[in-house]
Amino acid sequence: MEQKPRFFDYDGAFMRFLQNVVELIFLNLLFVIGCLPILTIGGSLLALYEVSLSHCRYGRSKGILKEFLRSYRRHLWHGILLTPILVLVIGALILDFMWLGSLSGSMRSGFLLALLVLLTLMLGMLLSYFLPLMSEGELSLWGAAQEALYYCLMYWPRALLLGVIRIGFIVLCLHVPLVFMASLPVFLVIGCSLCVLLYSLFLQSTLPEK
Repeated sequence: MEQKPRFFDYDGAFMRFLQNVVELIFLNLLFVIGCLPILTIGGSLLALYEVSLSHCRYGRSKGILKEFLRSYRRHLWHGILLTPILVLVIGALILDFMWLGSLSGSMRSGFLLALLVLLTLMLGMLLSYFLPLMSEGELSLWGAAQEALYYCLMYWPRALLLGVIRIGFIVLCLHVPLVFMASLPVFLVIGCSLCVLLYSLFLQSTLPEK
């Protein structure tokens, strides 16, 4: 009878956990380096999503560098088109929240605030499915946006939860700068790859396979 590996053995739970952490750090490093030319942020993000979804569906890969680079090259041109769109959307949301925060209570319109929150949540929900669908490499930007809207309506509780988490974190960083300063090193080391992996695990059962 084959003996089950103990907790601290090479094939034990602790070593597997450490291997997964190292892989996430390495993948995060690849993502950050891929973002350095600025225009390639979109392509690097799509590659990160594709690798994470692949790991969720088919298990760990032994060639994570090769897998990321292959996906990065495949998404390069779509990513260049996607980058200014992401920057504009996120920048507009940040400016809106900063503007609302600067208004006094008497100047804030209840209707305007409700409309802004609704539009912001809708954008956050669309991004939840848009980026994973776009990472499959089969859809154009417009096609992925249409598919994302369909999946948001079909699985709205999941999309709403992820949208609230995204928007809530942005608002928290804007109003509590200490949160932003504390989270920045984490995201540079492991935060981006960890978040995308968790998103992928949460959404994979609702996404179409290649």
